[in-house]
Amino acid sequence: QFNAGVFGGADIMVFEGLEKALQDDDRLAAVMAHEIAHSAANHVGESQATMMAASLSGSDSVSSEGYSEAFTNIQEREADKLGVLYMALAGYDPNAAAEVWSDRIAEDPGYVYFRSHPSAQERVQSNRETAEAVTRYYTPNERNPRIRQILECNVLWCADEKAVEPGDGGGLLAVLDATLDALNKHTEARLERLRQQNKIASTPTPRQSQPSILMYDGAIQSGGRMVPSQTAFRMSQSGPISGKYRFRENGRIYEGELSYSHRNDAGRPVYRWRDEFGNGLAVFSFARDGSAFEAHWYNPDGSYGGIWRGAVQ
Repeated sequence: QFNAGVFGGADIMVFEGLEKALQDDDRLAAVMAHEIAHSAANHVGESQATMMAASLSGSDSVSSEGYSEAFTNIQEREADKLGVLYMALAGYDPNAAAEVWSDRIAEDPGYVYFRSHPSAQERVQSNRETAEAVTRYYTPNERNPRIRQILECNVLWCADEKAVEPGDGGGLLAVLDATLDALNKHTEARLERLRQQNKIASTPTPRQSQPSILMYDGAIQSGGRMVPSQTAFRMSQSGPISGKYRFRENGRIYEGELSYSHRNDAGRPVYRWRDEFGNGLAVFSFARDGSAFEAHWYNPDGSYGGIWRGAVQ
Protein backbone atom coordinates (compact mmCIF):
# COMPACT_ATOMS: atom_id res chain seq x y z
CA GLN A 1 0.00 0.00 0.00
CA PHE A 2 1.25 3.49 -0.88
CA ASN A 3 0.74 5.03 2.53
CA ALA A 4 2.38 6.23 5.75
CA GLY A 5 1.11 7.49 9.10
CA VAL A 6 2.14 8.95 12.44
CA PHE A 7 0.93 7.62 15.77
CA GLY A 8 1.04 8.69 19.41
CA GLY A 9 4.55 9.29 20.70
CA ALA A 10 5.64 10.43 17.22
CA ASP A 11 6.02 6.86 15.94
CA ILE A 12 5.95 6.87 12.13
CA MET A 13 4.88 3.89 10.03
CA VAL A 14 5.88 3.66 6.37
CA PHE A 15 4.18 0.93 4.35
CA GLU A 16 6.38 -1.33 2.26
CA GLY A 17 4.48 -0.41 -0.90
CA LEU A 18 5.38 3.25 -0.45
CA GLU A 19 9.02 2.51 0.29
CA LYS A 20 9.31 0.40 -2.86
CA ALA A 21 7.58 3.02 -4.99
CA LEU A 22 9.85 5.83 -3.81
CA GLN A 23 13.32 4.63 -4.81
CA ASP A 24 14.80 8.02 -4.03
CA ASP A 25 15.98 9.48 -0.71
CA ASP A 26 14.53 12.94 -1.39
CA ARG A 27 11.07 11.59 -2.17
CA LEU A 28 11.06 9.28 0.84
CA ALA A 29 12.23 12.23 2.96
CA ALA A 30 9.23 14.20 1.66
CA VAL A 31 6.84 11.60 3.10
CA MET A 32 8.75 11.34 6.37
CA ALA A 33 8.89 15.13 6.77
CA HIS A 34 5.13 15.34 6.17
CA GLU A 35 4.44 12.83 8.95
CA ILE A 36 6.90 14.55 11.31
CA ALA A 37 5.05 17.81 10.61
CA HIS A 38 1.75 16.24 11.74
CA SER A 39 3.38 15.40 15.08
CA ALA A 40 5.15 18.77 15.45
CA ALA A 41 1.90 20.61 14.76
CA ASN A 42 0.05 18.45 17.34
CA HIS A 43 -2.72 17.75 14.86
CA VAL A 44 -4.30 15.03 17.02
CA GLY A 45 -4.63 17.39 19.99
CA GLU A 46 -5.73 20.19 17.70
CA SER A 47 -8.55 18.06 16.31
CA GLN A 48 -9.83 17.34 19.81
CA ALA A 49 -9.60 21.01 20.85
CA THR A 50 -11.40 22.17 17.72
CA MET A 51 -14.25 19.71 18.16
CA MET A 52 -14.63 20.84 21.78
CA ALA A 53 -14.51 24.54 20.87
CA ALA A 54 -17.06 24.03 18.10
CA SER A 55 -19.38 22.20 20.49
CA LEU A 56 -19.06 24.92 23.13
CA SER A 57 -19.88 27.56 20.53
CA GLY A 58 -23.12 25.75 19.73
CA SER A 59 -22.13 25.00 16.14
CA ASP A 60 -23.74 21.99 14.49
CA SER A 61 -21.23 22.02 11.62
CA VAL A 62 -19.07 19.34 13.24
CA SER A 63 -21.82 16.77 12.71
CA SER A 64 -22.51 17.71 9.09
CA GLU A 65 -21.41 15.48 6.24
CA GLY A 66 -17.92 16.33 5.03
CA TYR A 67 -16.86 18.45 8.02
CA SER A 68 -14.43 15.89 9.43
CA GLU A 69 -12.85 15.35 6.01
CA ALA A 70 -12.58 19.12 5.44
CA PHE A 71 -10.89 19.67 8.81
CA THR A 72 -8.37 16.90 8.17
CA ASN A 73 -7.78 18.29 4.66
CA ILE A 74 -6.65 21.59 6.20
CA GLN A 75 -4.24 19.77 8.50
CA GLU A 76 -2.84 17.84 5.54
CA ARG A 77 -2.13 21.10 3.69
CA GLU A 78 -0.39 22.48 6.77
CA ALA A 79 1.71 19.31 7.16
CA ASP A 80 2.69 19.53 3.48
CA LYS A 81 3.93 23.10 3.94
CA LEU A 82 5.81 22.33 7.16
CA GLY A 83 7.27 19.17 5.67
CA VAL A 84 8.72 20.96 2.64
CA LEU A 85 10.42 23.47 4.96
CA TYR A 86 11.82 20.65 7.10
CA MET A 87 13.23 19.00 3.97
CA ALA A 88 15.06 22.15 2.91
CA LEU A 89 16.53 22.64 6.38
CA ALA A 90 17.70 19.01 6.55
CA GLY A 91 19.43 19.13 3.16
CA TYR A 92 16.85 17.24 1.08
CA ASP A 93 15.55 18.67 -2.19
CA PRO A 94 12.24 20.42 -1.31
CA ASN A 95 11.04 19.98 -4.92
CA ALA A 96 10.77 16.23 -4.33
CA ALA A 97 7.50 16.71 -2.40
CA ALA A 98 5.76 17.88 -5.58
CA GLU A 99 7.34 15.04 -7.56
CA VAL A 100 5.81 12.44 -5.21
CA TRP A 101 2.31 13.62 -6.08
CA SER A 102 2.90 14.36 -9.77
CA ASP A 103 3.31 10.60 -10.18
CA ARG A 104 -0.12 10.03 -8.59
CA ILE A 105 -2.23 12.46 -10.66
CA ALA A 106 -3.37 9.90 -13.23
CA GLU A 107 -5.02 7.66 -10.63
CA ASP A 108 -6.50 10.45 -8.50
CA PRO A 109 -10.30 10.63 -9.02
CA GLY A 110 -10.52 14.29 -7.96
CA TYR A 111 -13.46 15.63 -5.96
CA VAL A 112 -16.19 13.05 -6.48
CA TYR A 113 -16.57 12.83 -2.68
CA PHE A 114 -15.53 14.80 0.41
CA ARG A 115 -11.79 14.34 0.79
CA SER A 116 -9.62 14.21 3.90
CA HIS A 117 -6.56 14.89 1.72
CA PRO A 118 -6.02 17.44 -1.06
CA SER A 119 -6.05 16.07 -4.60
CA ALA A 120 -2.73 15.06 -6.14
CA GLN A 121 -2.92 18.04 -8.51
CA GLU A 122 -3.48 20.44 -5.62
CA ARG A 123 -0.56 18.99 -3.70
CA VAL A 124 1.75 19.30 -6.70
CA GLN A 125 0.90 22.98 -7.07
CA SER A 126 1.05 23.92 -3.38
CA ASN A 127 4.26 21.95 -2.75
CA ARG A 128 5.94 23.59 -5.72
CA GLU A 129 5.01 27.02 -4.41
CA THR A 130 6.32 26.19 -0.93
CA ALA A 131 9.53 24.67 -2.35
CA GLU A 132 10.18 27.81 -4.36
CA ALA A 133 9.76 29.92 -1.21
CA VAL A 134 12.05 27.83 1.04
CA THR A 135 14.79 26.99 -1.48
CA ARG A 136 16.85 29.82 0.06
CA TYR A 137 17.35 27.57 3.13
CA TYR A 138 18.45 24.53 1.10
CA THR A 139 21.98 23.26 0.58
CA PRO A 140 22.14 19.75 -0.92
CA ASN A 141 23.04 17.07 1.64
CA GLU A 142 23.77 19.62 4.36
CA ARG A 143 21.83 20.49 7.48
CA ASN A 144 21.21 24.22 7.70
CA PRO A 145 23.30 25.54 10.64
CA ARG A 146 20.62 28.18 11.41
CA ILE A 147 17.83 25.64 11.69
CA ARG A 148 16.58 26.79 15.12
CA GLN A 149 16.46 30.46 14.18
CA ILE A 150 14.77 29.72 10.86
CA LEU A 151 12.11 27.59 12.53
CA GLU A 152 11.30 30.59 14.74
CA CYS A 153 11.04 33.02 11.82
CA ASN A 154 11.06 32.22 8.09
CA VAL A 155 9.32 33.12 4.82
CA LEU A 156 6.25 31.11 5.85
CA TRP A 157 5.71 32.43 9.38
CA CYS A 158 7.27 34.20 12.36
CA ALA A 159 6.68 33.27 16.01
CA ASP A 160 5.84 35.92 18.61
CA GLU A 161 8.88 37.99 19.53
CA LYS A 162 8.44 37.48 23.26
CA ALA A 163 6.61 34.64 24.93
CA VAL A 164 5.17 34.99 28.44
CA GLU A 165 6.40 32.29 30.83
CA PRO A 166 3.96 30.10 32.82
CA GLY A 167 3.43 31.67 36.26
CA ASP A 168 3.48 35.14 34.73
CA GLY A 169 0.21 34.64 32.91
CA GLY A 170 1.76 32.52 30.17
CA GLY A 171 -0.25 29.41 31.02
CA LEU A 172 -3.59 31.22 30.67
CA LEU A 173 -2.42 32.94 27.50
CA ALA A 174 -1.42 29.56 26.06
CA VAL A 175 -4.89 28.15 26.74
CA LEU A 176 -6.55 31.21 25.19
CA ASP A 177 -4.23 31.02 22.20
CA ALA A 178 -5.03 27.34 21.67
CA THR A 179 -8.76 28.05 21.95
CA LEU A 180 -8.59 30.90 19.43
CA ASP A 181 -6.55 28.73 17.07
CA ALA A 182 -9.13 25.96 17.38
CA LEU A 183 -11.96 28.37 16.55
CA ASN A 184 -10.00 29.67 13.56
CA LYS A 185 -9.49 26.11 12.32
CA HIS A 186 -13.21 25.47 12.80
CA THR A 187 -13.98 28.42 10.54
CA GLU A 188 -11.43 27.22 7.98
CA ALA A 189 -12.99 23.75 8.02
CA ARG A 190 -16.46 25.15 7.34
CA LEU A 191 -15.11 27.10 4.35
CA GLU A 192 -13.16 24.07 3.11
CA ARG A 193 -16.29 21.92 3.34
CA LEU A 194 -18.18 24.47 1.24
CA ARG A 195 -15.33 24.57 -1.28
CA GLN A 196 -15.36 20.79 -1.60
CA GLN A 197 -19.14 20.71 -1.83
CA ASN A 198 -18.99 23.09 -4.82
CA LYS A 199 -16.27 20.99 -6.47
CA ILE A 200 -18.26 17.78 -5.98
CA ALA A 201 -21.35 19.41 -7.48
CA SER A 202 -19.39 20.47 -10.58
CA THR A 203 -17.59 17.14 -11.06
CA PRO A 204 -19.27 14.65 -13.45
CA THR A 205 -19.99 11.39 -11.67
CA PRO A 206 -18.21 8.50 -13.40
CA ARG A 207 -20.18 5.35 -14.17
CA GLN A 208 -18.08 3.20 -11.88
CA SER A 209 -18.76 5.42 -8.86
CA GLN A 210 -22.35 4.19 -8.72
CA PRO A 211 -23.24 1.50 -6.17
CA SER A 212 -22.32 -1.94 -7.51
CA ILE A 213 -22.58 -5.57 -6.55
CA LEU A 214 -19.07 -6.97 -6.10
CA MET A 215 -18.75 -10.73 -6.49
CA TYR A 216 -15.84 -12.72 -5.08
CA ASP A 217 -15.41 -16.48 -5.40
CA GLY A 218 -12.18 -17.91 -4.03
CA ALA A 219 -10.39 -18.25 -0.71
CA ILE A 220 -9.85 -15.83 2.13
CA GLN A 221 -7.64 -16.04 5.16
CA SER A 222 -9.49 -15.83 8.46
CA GLY A 223 -8.27 -16.77 11.90
CA GLY A 224 -4.92 -17.68 10.34
CA ARG A 225 -6.48 -20.21 7.94
CA MET A 226 -7.29 -20.11 4.24
CA VAL A 227 -10.96 -20.92 3.75
CA PRO A 228 -13.21 -20.97 0.65
CA SER A 229 -15.50 -18.01 0.30
CA GLN A 230 -18.39 -17.01 -1.92
CA THR A 231 -18.96 -13.35 -1.30
CA ALA A 232 -21.35 -10.71 -2.56
CA PHE A 233 -21.57 -7.23 -1.18
CA ARG A 234 -22.89 -3.86 -2.23
CA MET A 235 -20.57 -0.88 -2.13
CA SER A 236 -19.69 2.32 -3.94
CA GLN A 237 -16.32 3.61 -5.14
CA SER A 238 -17.30 7.12 -4.14
CA GLY A 239 -19.17 6.74 -0.89
CA PRO A 240 -19.49 4.84 2.39
CA ILE A 241 -21.84 1.95 1.62
CA SER A 242 -21.44 -1.05 3.90
CA GLY A 243 -21.50 -4.67 2.83
CA LYS A 244 -21.35 -8.23 4.09
CA TYR A 245 -19.25 -11.24 3.16
CA ARG A 246 -19.72 -14.94 3.83
CA PHE A 247 -17.43 -17.94 3.90
CA ARG A 248 -17.90 -21.64 4.65
CA GLU A 249 -15.72 -23.73 6.93
CA ASN A 250 -16.36 -27.24 8.35
CA GLY A 251 -19.88 -27.16 7.02
CA ARG A 252 -20.73 -23.89 8.76
CA ILE A 253 -21.33 -20.55 7.07
CA TYR A 254 -19.73 -17.54 8.75
CA GLU A 255 -20.73 -13.96 8.04
CA GLY A 256 -18.66 -10.80 8.37
CA GLU A 257 -19.28 -7.10 7.85
CA LEU A 258 -17.53 -4.42 5.82
CA SER A 259 -17.91 -0.79 6.88
CA TYR A 260 -16.45 2.27 5.19
CA SER A 261 -13.49 3.82 7.05
CA HIS A 262 -11.74 6.48 4.94
CA ARG A 263 -9.87 7.27 1.73
CA ASN A 264 -6.13 6.70 1.68
CA ASP A 265 -3.60 9.11 0.14
CA ALA A 266 -4.10 7.52 -3.28
CA GLY A 267 -7.85 8.18 -3.09
CA ARG A 268 -8.80 4.52 -2.71
CA PRO A 269 -11.64 3.53 -0.36
CA VAL A 270 -10.56 1.76 2.81
CA TYR A 271 -13.08 -0.51 4.53
CA ARG A 272 -12.96 -2.20 7.92
CA TRP A 273 -13.77 -5.90 7.94
CA ARG A 274 -15.05 -7.71 11.01
CA ASP A 275 -16.08 -11.28 11.73
CA GLU A 276 -15.93 -13.58 14.75
CA PHE A 277 -12.28 -14.37 14.02
CA GLY A 278 -11.13 -10.73 14.22
CA ASN A 279 -11.11 -7.44 12.33
CA GLY A 280 -8.83 -5.37 10.10
CA LEU A 281 -8.72 -3.12 7.03
CA ALA A 282 -9.23 -3.72 3.31
CA VAL A 283 -8.07 -1.28 0.60
CA PHE A 284 -10.10 -1.46 -2.63
CA SER A 285 -9.16 -0.57 -6.19
CA PHE A 286 -11.07 -0.97 -9.43
CA ALA A 287 -10.42 -1.61 -13.11
CA ARG A 288 -10.66 1.51 -15.27
CA ASP A 289 -13.84 0.23 -16.94
CA GLY A 290 -15.37 -0.62 -13.55
CA SER A 291 -15.78 -4.31 -14.41
CA ALA A 292 -13.44 -5.80 -11.79
CA PHE A 293 -12.03 -5.07 -8.35
CA GLU A 294 -9.34 -6.17 -5.98
CA ALA A 295 -9.02 -5.62 -2.26
CA HIS A 296 -5.76 -5.80 -0.34
CA TRP A 297 -6.66 -6.61 3.23
CA TYR A 298 -4.75 -6.49 6.49
CA ASN A 299 -4.89 -8.48 9.73
CA PRO A 300 -5.72 -6.95 13.16
CA ASP A 301 -1.99 -6.54 13.89
CA GLY A 302 -1.51 -4.57 10.66
CA SER A 303 0.28 -7.38 8.82
CA TYR A 304 -0.64 -8.06 5.20
CA GLY A 305 -3.31 -10.72 4.80
CA GLY A 306 -3.92 -11.21 1.09
CA ILE A 307 -6.01 -10.13 -1.90
CA TRP A 308 -9.63 -10.49 -2.86
CA ARG A 309 -10.21 -10.27 -6.63
CA GLY A 310 -13.57 -10.43 -8.31
CA ALA A 311 -16.07 -9.02 -10.80
CA VAL A 312 -18.34 -6.00 -10.47
CA GLN A 313 -21.93 -6.57 -11.60
